[in-house]
Amino acid sequence: MNTVQKTLVGLVVAAGATGAIIGSSQATAAPNAAPAPLPEHTAVADAAANSATTAGSLSVTQFFGFNNGMAWYTLSNLPVSAGQAVAVSAVECTGVGNENFDSDAVYTVHNVAVGNGVVKVKANIAYQNKQGICLHYVG
Repeated sequence: MNTVQKTLVGLVVAAGATGAIIGSSQATAAPNAAPAPLPEHTAVADAAANSATTAGSLSVTQFFGFNNGMAWYTLSNLPVSAGQAVAVSAVECTGVGNENFDSDAVYTVHNVAVGNGVVKVKANIAYQNKQGICLHYVG
C-alpha cells in the first residue's frame, strides 16, 4: 500500500470517528514536538470604507498585503460576539478593491475563531511567490 492509499484509508476510517487524528503513517516529526508558530497579520476593519450592510448583516473586505504559506489574519473592531456564526473567505487580490486571479495560487481557510469584536482566520496561500490576500467577512 503506497502513502496515498494509507492516507486515504486513514481518512475513510476517521470520517465517522469523533476526535480522530487524520494523517499519513509517514510522519517524521517527534510525537510531542510543538508546531512552529505561524506569522500573524492584523487589520482593523474600516466599516465605512470596506463594508456593506444589508438587513442587519455586515460584510467587510480587507487587504492583508502580500504573503504565502500558512498564517493567522485578524480582523478587529467588528460588531461580533464570541461564538457568533460568521462566514469568511480568502481570495487573491491586489489591494485596490479588485480580485485578479493571475496565478495558480490556491487559497484555503483552515480555521475561524470569533471573539468579542474580533475574528481570527488561519489561512494558507499555496504558492511559491508571495501573492496578495484579501479576506471577505460576512456576519
